Amino acid sequence: MKMISKAAVLSAASLVAGGALLYRSATVSDGLLTLALVLALFAGVSLVVAVTVVRALRAGPQAIWLALPVLILAASFATTDSDLPERVLLSAIDDDLRRIAESGEPGRAGLYKIEEPMREGTAVLLQVAGTGFIFAHAGFIYAPDGPGTIPPLGEGFESLDYEHISGPWYEYYVVES
Repeated sequence: MKMISKAAVLSAASLVAGGALLYRSATVSDGLLTLALVLALFAGVSLVVAVTVVRALRAGPQAIWLALPVLILAASFATTDSDLPERVLLSAIDDDLRRIAESGEPGRAGLYKIEEPMREGTAVLLQVAGTGFIFAHAGFIYAPDGPGTIPPLGEGFESLDYEHISGPWYEYYVVES
């Protein structure tokens, strides 16, 4: 009974930390507070996962399946903040994206529909259809000569954020003005 109440209190604290973290990420965030919230959330989730797995193991091998959803959730949390999902996805659609970037024609890359590719020098912006919100969009940048070849913002754009995935590939998000 003591273990349940400790786990319940820690779960509630994790939910509060998670809510605060979401609020801080949606507003201007200062690094130290965000780090503290992430650590609190991680500690709470880790303890709940550990308690669930230990209880399932103590209940016997037939009850181990009870811990499976918690383990899947923990694995998804662990990979969410890493670039592993993007790297795996990119390796699966790399050939299609290269074909579209080199041909300059719209097309499909896996599940993504790529709209008109925009070439600036050696870099190509591949806009994914249906991304962004109103005056924003996202996609991939093919920059075989490195990030220095990614063009600066042109007329009609407010901001361009991009992040390296692997090799010549970057993901981007642009806001139009």
